Amino acid sequence: TSLISLLLMSIRVSEAHVAWSALSALSCLAVIGISLRFPSLRKFPSNMLLWKTACDLMTSLVILGINVSLLLGEDDQQFPVGKRQFEVGSRLCSNGVLAGVMGFCLLASPGWFVTLAYNLNRSLHDPFTKPQSRMTKYHLWVWSTSLTAGVATGLLHEYRPNLHLCWSCHGLPASVNWLLLYGWLVAYWLLAAGYMVDAYFWTVHSRRVTERLSSRSAQLRSSILYVAIFGLHWGLAAITFGLIFGQPGFTSPTTAFTPALLEYRLLFAANLGLLGITDAISWL
Repeated sequence: TSLISLLLMSIRVSEAHVAWSALSALSCLAVIGISLRFPSLRKFPSNMLLWKTACDLMTSLVILGINVSLLLGEDDQQFPVGKRQFEVGSRLCSNGVLAGVMGFCLLASPGWFVTLAYNLNRSLHDPFTKPQSRMTKYHLWVWSTSLTAGVATGLLHEYRPNLHLCWSCHGLPASVNWLLLYGWLVAYWLLAAGYMVDAYFWTVHSRRVTERLSSRSAQLRSSILYVAIFGLHWGLAAITFGLIFGQPGFTSPTTAFTPALLEYRLLFAANLGLLGITDAISWL
């Protein structure tokens, strides 16, 4: 146990964010690069995955940029989260732009996840409508909800030292954070889980449906794979958010910068890094 604790203490959270976000960004770039090089791979529903990948790339690049800046100006000797680090982070987040981008992308990514799940459901229940014809509705839903959350987050911006990113102000009521992100994550995950259960019963217990959808079997398999992988990841993401925000005093104005457990902060960094990695795994 002491060896593990010593190892954890030797890893600064900013370094973990840089490593994971760089890996995530490279994974996203690989997916986008391959899809641009080989147009035949951009078939439905892979084109929906590309939109999610673009959002995850933006998230990873923002986190990478913030944490590289934090490392360049960090001073871990005075405070657990670094006095200088907080000054640098506050300056980066001062105009609300980075917080707005984070709020936008962090909601858009699971938004495309749930549209993949919804499209799977519609493909089973309405097989005679081309899935591609629903894309306009998907774009309208994902971008409008994400833009609303992004603008609100940008207006309520602040540097969050436990998260190592720009997001909403720590002193806000919990209900606001639920409206900006948490509630959406829970709702999207539950909806996707319900669609997966429905897909299981329709494909396994209905021979008529299986025969009717035989021409779209490849699309259905891809959709099921995407939803399963992203559902697992966003389930883990919700747990890490809960762990890091569940630390005593984290949202209290008097102890706003009390650091969460190092293990939770490192787990949070790793989970954000999985954004691009899960995209690459799904694409492969």
